[in-house]
Amino acid sequence: MRLVFLLLIFIISLSVSVYYFWNNFSTTLASSSRTNNNKIREYGVFCIGEERPDACYWFDNNGVLNQKATVVLGDVLLNINEISDYKPESNKQFLENNLWENMALIIEFLKSGKLDVKNVLFIRSSQDLIITTNDSVKILFSLRFNPQNNIAGLLSALEKNKMQNVSQIDLRVENKIFYK
Repeated sequence: MRLVFLLLIFIISLSVSVYYFWNNFSTTLASSSRTNNNKIREYGVFCIGEERPDACYWFDNNGVLNQKATVVLGDVLLNINEISDYKPESNKQFLENNLWENMALIIEFLKSGKLDVKNVLFIRSSQDLIITTNDSVKILFSLRFNPQNNIAGLLSALEKNKMQNVSQIDLRVENKIFYK
């Protein structure tokens, strides 16, 4: 019984330490990316290429790349990968404003936790976002139009369990959902 009590105290102290470290770490990141005394909300990490961790940057709620970041694994922070010849620059948007607005809507959906996301890949040439879930389902979004209606349709289909045994969901046509 005493061992269980000591183990419980150890787990609680460890979780408090991790919580303190994480809040301290994220506060440091947020404070280092302030402009005009406004706190910029870190959205995630944007990486160019799959095997070049030196080409990763934090990005904020405006799609502006900030300081360099390390590759993020897991689902605590959103990590968007791009395989292209794009040359990222700090303090600049990595997408044109109209495309960023649509990507931000998709990011908010992903951050809601309604999908277990394994990977997010941005294809600059076609302006598509490919999301792979932990169940290996690929969800394809186009950034060329506002995705809100397609997200609503996807949520409705997911709630009704109509997407069982699906390998791909294609939302690249406005107001239509295709799946296979």
